[in-house]
Amino acid sequence: MPVNLSTWPLYRDSVLDIERSSFAPSIADDMEDFERLLRVREAIMIVARLITRKGVVGYVAGAALEAFSDIPGVKSDSSFGRGNTLYVESLAVLPSVRGQGIGGTLLRGLLSHTRTRGLTRVVAHVETASACHLGLAVAKGTVFDDWYGTGQSFQYVEFTVPLEGS
Repeated sequence: MPVNLSTWPLYRDSVLDIERSSFAPSIADDMEDFERLLRVREAIMIVARLITRKGVVGYVAGAALEAFSDIPGVKSDSSFGRGNTLYVESLAVLPSVRGQGIGGTLLRGLLSHTRTRGLTRVVAHVETASACHLGLAVAKGTVFDDWYGTGQSFQYVEFTVPLEGS
């Protein structure tokens, strides 16, 4: 289910709970971060709900690559400044429902929305241990050790954007 600034209050508390349960404090976004993201050109946020469970169980959010110039490695992307790339800022699923394909479904939804917006590339920094599980991603560059003091390595990856009609 797509989210924008007007619908954000309906999902805000659930998304923030998922964020806090999924990321170290040094990289967890807060309400202002998400609201800033939703104001960015080409911002896309999608939430997932399950029929069998009340509330949001996961989300994915991203926006134009150029909005993230302060993040290590972004300015080195060969498409930086071209306006054709979406940066996945965050993807998270409630710990209690992980392993059910929700993250992959959210990511595929985001990739589909990306194509309808005329963007041809999607990139992200992904925890290195998780990168191989995504299947849709190809390593594109540097591995960043101790990402923002988390003690974890993150890798810059590119996702395959489906062609129209696929």
